[in-house]
Amino acid sequence: MKAAEDFEDAPLKISKRPRIHDSRHSHASMMIAGDMNLYELANRLGHESIITTTKTYGHLVPDAHFRAAAMVETALTNSIAS
Repeated sequence: MKAAEDFEDAPLKISKRPRIHDSRHSHASMMIAGDMNLYELANRLGHESIITTTKTYGHLVPDAHFRAAAMVETALTNSIAS
């Protein structure tokens, strides 16, 4: 096995050329990072079903449960205060 020092002067090599589909995934990831919801993203990407979008990109929205819980808490707090 080579030591890390052996690779310090090695030129950067990209083994695979990026595909158009890779750009699509990057775009979708950026939209999610910018707070686009999965329903809007599914429409933007032309997915027939939001299930496709959720299966492919759902892991990029790990805090969705916490945000949903906060929305419910706010709604309940406001309805009790009224």
